Amino acid sequence: MYRCACSSLKLCYLDVTDLIRSSEFKHSFMNKNIGNIYEDLIELSDLNLQKKLWLNEGNDTGLSSSYTELMNRLFDDDDFDLFLDKGARGLGIAPTLIL
Repeated sequence: MYRCACSSLKLCYLDVTDLIRSSEFKHSFMNKNIGNIYEDLIELSDLNLQKKLWLNEGNDTGLSSSYTELMNRLFDDDDFDLFLDKGARGLGIAPTLIL
């Protein structure tokens, strides 16, 4: 159970497992994570962007990052491993492409 403080200042308990199992949550979660995964894979594959964000070379983005941050975002925040196990197949990505 998850304890939350409602706007009415009463405390309530939500069953997070029911929330996570709901199709609306899964849909919005996967869409958000797919977008984040896409952006992270772009960063991982773009040497010029890495130089900007990781080494601050000619950085005109106002952003900063690092390899460690990128890996933490992918696997901790974006659940990339879960995406590979479950979501990729739903998008039509062949299992042979996922190593």
